[in-house]
Amino acid sequence: MSGFLQTIRFKIMLALGLCVALMATLGLFGTGGLSKLNSNMSETYSEAVRPIAYLTNVRGAEFGLRGKLWALAMTHTSESAAKILPELDEDMATIDNVWPDHYPAKVSSEKERAVADKIAHDLAEFKSQSGETISAFKAGNVDAVPESANKLADVSDSLIKGLSDDMDINVEEARWSGS
Repeated sequence: MSGFLQTIRFKIMLALGLCVALMATLGLFGTGGLSKLNSNMSETYSEAVRPIAYLTNVRGAEFGLRGKLWALAMTHTSESAAKILPELDEDMATIDNVWPDHYPAKVSSEKERAVADKIAHDLAEFKSQSGETISAFKAGNVDAVPESANKLADVSDSLIKGLSDDMDINVEEARWSGS
């Protein structure tokens, strides 16, 4: 047996065995690293990217709603109103579906909570005033629509500012978590 330990064949098998063991060890470390990377990416997505997407969807629906309300105020034909009204309902539904997914569960800091509370207040006011405008139009009170849509501008501007501030907070948190 001691003669076999001195052979080149044994030394080659030993070197090959050590290489296989080293490769297996590197593979295990790589698999562990990939698992940790996957976990970090999932966490970053759920804690940083998804809230930004929610806020972007709410802001887009708010812009759409505001623009369509102005279009409704300027329209004088039932055909164009018939096209605009379902789109208004879609924008309202988007806000109603997306905002509760973000607020209050996905608010991640006290700073963001203060901004999100203001957004929630402005959003409730915005939806209420938008509903009044739509109801006035549906009731045939077309003359009240421009004034009602104009009244909406202040709360809409405040809502846009709040959504932008909340997005900035989430972008900063995403930047920080990536460092």
